[in-house]
Amino acid sequence: MINCGEMFKVKKLYFSMCVMLLILITSCTTNNIESKQIPTSEELLIESRQKSNNQEIASIVSFDSADEGELIRFYFQIKDTLGNKISTDGKIDLKIFDNLNNLLYEDSFIVYSSKYVDYQFQLTGQSIGKAYEWSISKEDVKKGTSDYGKAEIIFTKNNKQLTASNDFVAIPFFTEEEIKQIYEEDYNKNKKIAEEKIKSLKLEITIKSFGFYKAQSYLDIEEYLRIDLLVKNIDNEPNYFWPSSTVLIDSEGNQYETAYEGTIEGKEMFPNTKQEGYILLEGVPKTLKSANLIFDAGYDEYFETVYLYYQLSI
Repeated sequence: MINCGEMFKVKKLYFSMCVMLLILITSCTTNNIESKQIPTSEELLIESRQKSNNQEIASIVSFDSADEGELIRFYFQIKDTLGNKISTDGKIDLKIFDNLNNLLYEDSFIVYSSKYVDYQFQLTGQSIGKAYEWSISKEDVKKGTSDYGKAEIIFTKNNKQLTASNDFVAIPFFTEEEIKQIYEEDYNKNKKIAEEKIKSLKLEITIKSFGFYKAQSYLDIEEYLRIDLLVKNIDNEPNYFWPSSTVLIDSEGNQYETAYEGTIEGKEMFPNTKQEGYILLEGVPKTLKSANLIFDAGYDEYFETVYLYYQLSI
């Protein structure tokens, strides 16, 4: 028969064993919780970037620009092969051209996935996802012949290249007078000097020089054959000179006529007066070597049209 003392010892032993078992269970549970700890936001961001950088790039979307006064802001988005917009590292090559395809600016730089920002439509506030943006100073962009130009980018990653272009980039531009001055300087560098005279009984025409010349039209820039002239009325009576009647005829019978943009006027010229300027002939090919230049020099005493001829060697 168990006495009271022995019973107390058994209960004490049983209690000690329960406490040790409880400690053991608690320790195992704690270790299990620690092993399944929820990752931090920073760890999730790093994991997301790694996944994006490992995804194969497929296309550039939304390559656009914004005029911000002294700056031009660009931004673009990248899609992967699954059609998702991603933030990814890579290299950008940027070039900006004017409407005549003159190179105004170029740059190359590295982009990092951590630098992409959240973009949204300004009017609605609707998110369009992550985009990469940067700005350049207009002071670093050469002036162009138009107020809007074209930007081209190449995005390179792991030897794969994506391209995109934007045809409406606000660029610094020359004024109309500056453009005229540029074309005038270019013409003067390449023109041929003639200084040859042809005359009738009433008019004397000096072909001073000639060459190909660019001029700004309403929609575009055209190239003409320019003839610099000095016209004098050497008669004792007023006579008319009509530069619009001037034609150029090549050896194959092609006829080229004057354009509206010349600077010599068609008008009545009084005795001993002169006017100097140029006429422009349109459609003349640069491959032309020689042609016959024909001027309308008014009428003779029988009211027959008098023509003056000059053999032009281009």
